[in-house]
Amino acid sequence: METPFTPPKRIRFGLLEVDLRAGELRKKGRRIRLQEQPCQILAALLERPGEIVTREELCRRLWPQDTFVDFEHSLNTAILRLREALRDSSENHDLIETLPRRGYRFTAYVDKPGGPGSGSEGFLAENSRESIKSVVVLPFEDLSGDKEQQCFADGITDELIARLAKIHSLRVISRTIVMQWKNGHKPIAEIARELRVDAFVEGTVLSAGNRIRITAELVEVSTERHLWAESYERRRVNPLNVQSQLAAEMVKHISFNLAPSQQGPAIAPPATELYEDYLKGRYYWNRRSEEGIAKAIRYFHRVTEEHPNYALGYAGLADSYIIGATNFGTVPSNEAASRAKKAALKALQIDATLTEAQVSLATISFNYDRDWPTAASGLESAIEHNPSYATAYQRYSLYLIAMGRLKESVDQVNRAREIDPLSISINFSLGRRLYMAREYDRAIEQLHNTLEMDPSYELAHCVLGQAYEQKGQYDEAISELEKALAISPNSPFVISALGHAYAVSDMKERAESSIVELMEKAKSRYVSPFYVAIIYAGLGDNQKAMDWLEKAYRYRSNGLVFLKVDPDLDPLRSQPRFQDLQRRMHLPA
Repeated sequence: METPFTPPKRIRFGLLEVDLRAGELRKKGRRIRLQEQPCQILAALLERPGEIVTREELCRRLWPQDTFVDFEHSLNTAILRLREALRDSSENHDLIETLPRRGYRFTAYVDKPGGPGSGSEGFLAENSRESIKSVVVLPFEDLSGDKEQQCFADGITDELIARLAKIHSLRVISRTIVMQWKNGHKPIAEIARELRVDAFVEGTVLSAGNRIRITAELVEVSTERHLWAESYERRRVNPLNVQSQLAAEMVKHISFNLAPSQQGPAIAPPATELYEDYLKGRYYWNRRSEEGIAKAIRYFHRVTEEHPNYALGYAGLADSYIIGATNFGTVPSNEAASRAKKAALKALQIDATLTEAQVSLATISFNYDRDWPTAASGLESAIEHNPSYATAYQRYSLYLIAMGRLKESVDQVNRAREIDPLSISINFSLGRRLYMAREYDRAIEQLHNTLEMDPSYELAHCVLGQAYEQKGQYDEAISELEKALAISPNSPFVISALGHAYAVSDMKERAESSIVELMEKAKSRYVSPFYVAIIYAGLGDNQKAMDWLEKAYRYRSNGLVFLKVDPDLDPLRSQPRFQDLQRRMHLPA
């Protein structure tokens, strides 16, 4: 009978050596400090390498039964800290594999006592054999030249990406990146190498009469070896069902050499023309403009009205309501929260595993409920369950910056960029996080990079202007903010930022005119009181600034979640009223 493996004081795996008693990691001789809880988790995993250690077992080990703690949130946080120390991640299970809602498993080769050459055999986890851990699904090619048929080919591509993304041990390149190579002529192997993936899927669609033929293949990038190839032929009775059936069959074959985690139910696509509306909704949502969000809501409404069982449509609605209130302050927070929560819960009613909706609910907890533990737990759980969803990292970085955890916030938004480097909103988010972290030079560089992607992106112009203002470069600041206003003349966020810049650059009359403009707009639409407070803070009128911040508190204005880190509020931080407001917001000291 094999004796249990008890880890010694020092143990090696890969390039790492851990001293469990001292709580230290060393990589190539460099010392990495391990906190107590991550160290205990690592010890538990090393005691049973290759076996599942349940979440319940870890909780019992870390916290006595009479301890009052949010176990779900605290365990997720400890796991994330352990992965950060190991430089492991939930989408690349070289060391620790996540089994959603069950537990974790240590999967790397472990040297037993005595070390290599001592006669004792090491442990080699079953899924540490050569396997595919990252993949890109390239746009399926329509061979018929028919527009309707091309929509079908795009649907196959999207369905495959969505289904593969539910395999939690697999990193899947997002649709945004994939579609830039549609109709391109770059060699496929070169594309795959640039994306640093282990394999790619490509295929074709051909229609003849009432029959459809689809071919697909999975190719390993390093060897250019064909791992799998298949042809399917179906009648054109119901193209939507054919899409779903074929994607399910292909995923089954593609994942043959993975250790797939539990997969959620299939996402049923709407009719072709409505699916195009969903994609248009996501396009305008990603633009992060007031006009774009209004268009996104119209598209998502049409999708959900015509196809009421399409979960992603409701998730898109929830996200649009959130962004509309968060970025532009033109909808009362309680109204936006109510609409967003209703849509997100409807999405989860249809598909309880839908990460997009889970992230939306967690964002509502953050933006409107100000329930920081629930928001953190929801976002950490979403990342664990679907590490390929870039928006989850983006929203988690938003939570972290509000809590004052600046470096962690930048790290998380950079992880979002690794997944979706062409997303303009994620690139903008990095610039804004750097601004909030007061790294103004880096923020300016990143926001210029964002504007190279889209010179008409008003939010990037706006925050770029704010960064210049904090450096005392008022001419550059006002120039950028006026560009933002020219693009979006009705935006309270932009008017407020420009008014603040006027105020700190001794253009008092213009700053006061900005306040008047906001007041006039408030007669016909909602304007967040937070934006008026910002201008008064710039004018040095601390009493009125605090009066308007109190109004913002009563209206649960979103801007207040950044009370701890917003540079525009720095002149107020010594005020007792401000400190009392921060305590009522339950923000960390």
